[in-house]
Amino acid sequence: MQYYLKKPKKFDKINNSFNHNDNKIFYEKKLFKLRKEVNKLLFNHHLSKLMIAKKKKVSRNFVMKWTKSPNQDFTKDMRGWS
Repeated sequence: MQYYLKKPKKFDKINNSFNHNDNKIFYEKKLFKLRKEVNKLLFNHHLSKLMIAKKKKVSRNFVMKWTKSPNQDFTKDMRGWS
């Protein structure tokens, strides 16, 4: 019998932890891209904020935060940690 499970993440024996840095970098790039797309949909395609939230499956607060100006810096998230 074969079990169809995901392979476990590799464990770093030196640091005694899982390697999450690769996932964090990928997530950050994906988030920057999403912020840029949301901004573009409002200012270039003139969709409503509610329609953008439904289309991209994000909260309306997310849309309001990242559509304050057409030339907003998407790399700053001001969460207090880097």
